[in-house]
Amino acid sequence: MLLSASKSIRVAEVLSTSQIVLNVGKNEGVQNGYELIVYGLSDKEIIDPETNKSLGYLELYRGVGRVIYVHDTMCILQAFDYSARTQLQLSATGKCDVAFNNPQTGDYAKPNATKVRSSKKN
Repeated sequence: MLLSASKSIRVAEVLSTSQIVLNVGKNEGVQNGYELIVYGLSDKEIIDPETNKSLGYLELYRGVGRVIYVHDTMCILQAFDYSARTQLQLSATGKCDVAFNNPQTGDYAKPNATKVRSSKKN
């Protein structure tokens, strides 16, 4: 995945609980089929009780999505689930109800390092 390291990937718009718009597109190297993890940040900063130094903020998992549409400057991410139950439901009915967990405009996304996929065949 050739996403620009200098630009953070953010949720620009929530279309529904299963589709969101991200602020990256073809100009940043996004292609159909790419998978990303969507997450928010906790409101509360975590402080180390021993050093009293900031440990940062927790990443609040919203879900995994696959790019289904790419524009020059944005893309649409469709919620996706790898669970056996979801895959079984999809194969049996041709559809399944997969949703992000409370996606918010301003949330972050990052490449799914365990499942980086491209629309190109090897």
